[in-house]
Amino acid sequence: MSKRLAYRKKIQTLPPASVHPDALEMMGLLASKPMELGLSLLGDPTSPMEVSARDTPDMDRAYEAQDLLNNGLLGAGAGVGMAGIFLPETKKNTKPFIKFRKLERAGATPEELQQETLIHRSPDNQRTPLLEVDDNQMEVHKANRGYLVSHPALEEAMPGYVPMRMDKHQNPNAYKAGYYNPNIHEIGAGAYLMDNPYSDDTRKFLSHELQHAVQNLHGMEPGSNVQLHEEPYFRRERVAIDFAKDYAATMDTFTDNFLKSGQAPDRLEAQRMAFKALTQSYPDSVGMLFNGNTPDHIKNLILNYLVGEPDEREYLKLMVQPQEQYMRVLGESQARLSEGRSLLDTNQRAATMPEYDRPQELMIRWEDTPYKNIKMRQPTFERLIRKIPKSLLR
Repeated sequence: MSKRLAYRKKIQTLPPASVHPDALEMMGLLASKPMELGLSLLGDPTSPMEVSARDTPDMDRAYEAQDLLNNGLLGAGAGVGMAGIFLPETKKNTKPFIKFRKLERAGATPEELQQETLIHRSPDNQRTPLLEVDDNQMEVHKANRGYLVSHPALEEAMPGYVPMRMDKHQNPNAYKAGYYNPNIHEIGAGAYLMDNPYSDDTRKFLSHELQHAVQNLHGMEPGSNVQLHEEPYFRRERVAIDFAKDYAATMDTFTDNFLKSGQAPDRLEAQRMAFKALTQSYPDSVGMLFNGNTPDHIKNLILNYLVGEPDEREYLKLMVQPQEQYMRVLGESQARLSEGRSLLDTNQRAATMPEYDRPQELMIRWEDTPYKNIKMRQPTFERLIRKIPKSLLR
C-alpha cells in the first residue's frame, strides 16, 4: 500500500477526536471558563488577513471523498455529466429552494430532499441550503491567452457570474497544482492541466476551482492554502499536541497503576483518576492549563491526546499538521466534494447524498477564527463582472 493510500485509509477509518462526555464531567472541565491560552505557551493569534489565491495540492489527494462511489456508479457514457457546483439561493434560482423548504417543513429526510431537489444543507454555521447544479454544457475555449471556461448554468443562476480564464500557474514548475484568484476572476493551472485542457482530470480540477469562485462571489466559507496554516493561530494546535506528548507517559503510568492496584474498576475510571493526579502533580503546567485561560478546542485537543489510545493519538498528531488543517477547512472540503462528483449525471446525484470528506465536528470554519475576514475585500463589482470580449475566443 502506498503512503498516500495509507494516509487516506487512516483518515477514513480512525474515530473522530471528540471528547468523551463522561470524562469531561468527571474531570470537572465543564465548569471551566472558555478563555485564551497564555501567550507564553502558544503565542498571540495573528490579525485577520486576506488570502487571494488557494493552492490545490497534488490532484491525486483531492479525490478522497467520492473515489469509490464514482467508480461504482459510473458506466459507459456517464462522463457527459460534468462540473456539478454547489450554489446558494439567488434571485434567479428560487424555485427548487421553495420546494426544498416546503418538503423540509413536511418532515422529509436529507436523502429525500436530495433526491427531490438536489439540495443539501452545508455544514457551515448557518446550515445554508445548497443546490447542486448538474450541467453538461461546461466548455473550455482556446483563447489568445490560455483558455476561457464557460458554464451556462452558473451564468444563468448567479447574477454577475461570467466565464473565467484558465492560464498558466504563477509557479512555472507546478504540474497538477492550481488556484483561483478572486481579484482577477482567473484560475491558475499547472503544466499538466494546461496541456490537457479537455481531460477528465482538468474538468475535475475546474469543478474544484469553480466552487471557490462561487464561494467568493456569494460570501460563502472560502478555501485556504497550506501556507496559511503555518501561522501562529493554527500553530497553536501543534503546540498543544506537543504539550500533551510531554505528559502522556506520566498519564499512562498513573492510569496503569490505578488499574493494577484495584483502585479503579475499569480503564475509564482509571483515566479520570489519572488526570486528576496529573493536574495535582504538575499544578504549574497541566493544572494551570486546565484551570486557566484555555480555549475549549485547545483544551479538548490536549485532553483527547492524554486519554486517547495509541491510534487516536496518531490521528491527533496527523490532524494538526498544516496539510491536514488545510484539508479540514470547510471551503476546501466542499470544493473537493464538487470535484469528486463532477462526473455524476443527474440521476446519480439525486440518488447519492453529498458526503464531505472530513467530520463536521473537525472542520475549520473561518467565522470561528480570527481570520473571519478571509472572505476577502471584494474587488469593485464592475471589475469583477466585466464582460469577456468575444475577440478572445477563437
